[in-house]
Amino acid sequence: MAVISISRQFGAGGKYLAERLAERFNYKFADDELVSRIAKEAGVADEWVKVTEREGLKGNKGFVSSLFSTRVISNLLGVTGSPDEARLLELGRTLIPEIASRGNVIFVGRGSQFILPSNHDTIKILLVATYDFRVKFMMEHYNLTRSEAEDAVKEWETNRMSFLRLLSEKDPNDPSIYDLTINTSVVRPHWAVAMVVELIQSRLNGAGSK
Repeated sequence: MAVISISRQFGAGGKYLAERLAERFNYKFADDELVSRIAKEAGVADEWVKVTEREGLKGNKGFVSSLFSTRVISNLLGVTGSPDEARLLELGRTLIPEIASRGNVIFVGRGSQFILPSNHDTIKILLVATYDFRVKFMMEHYNLTRSEAEDAVKEWETNRMSFLRLLSEKDPNDPSIYDLTINTSVVRPHWAVAMVVELIQSRLNGAGSK
């Protein structure tokens, strides 16, 4: 019963990979439960979060700023300090391992690469890509202008690094933290999926123990 943690540079295709793996192995996404439970414990309304994500992914540019500035993560996990940072970080550190203990679950981001243990049952993936590739990815997949896509990539990465520094002093782009690092500006999406599938199957069959 594996747990998959997908970390990614913004625009490197983490959502696509997670969706394909969930379909292939019938795994569940942790995000909905995680956001809902942290919001409940912290007294933050998660309905706004869900509406913002849904409308933003439809390409409504009025929601682009709130979606791509990581305010969802910032508000819920404490980057901007409201509500209490320490409380929200504590909740993340507690709830992520609790949800992971059930197995057959996928985390995308949320600092899971630092919160989850490195062991045989936890598979940590990092997706990276060139800046230009990530900008073009956001333009094509989310109907953004180049200027909007560039702002989104830069702002997300700045906030991502700020948030992850609250969890660890390690560089989140250090490949030694992960089981597999894939450059999606070179590796086609279906190849990336195939690589991760092979790793998961190998781990489930007992090979490649850490």
